[in-house]
Amino acid sequence: MKKLIRIISGIAAVLSVLLFLYGSIEFSRVEAAEPLPKVDVDIPGVVFERQSAEEQDKESVQTLIGVSIVVFAVSVAGVVLSSSKNIE
Repeated sequence: MKKLIRIISGIAAVLSVLLFLYGSIEFSRVEAAEPLPKVDVDIPGVVFERQSAEEQDKESVQTLIGVSIVVFAVSVAGVVLSSSKNIE
């Protein structure tokens, strides 16, 4: 059982590091992106509102980075706990 927990924790740690690196690359791409052009609407009373793709991407990338950090911490805890002598 300990060996299985270590294997799963090791795989999760590797995947979380890869996701963190991918998130870091995407975050730098979002930061370097040019802002969207402003859209002019000639119809009175019509307002064109949209959330920029940069804001949406930034939020999703930050979520990805946060989740990868949490998964890494949990996987390290799994390795440490499976290494202790108290678990049967």
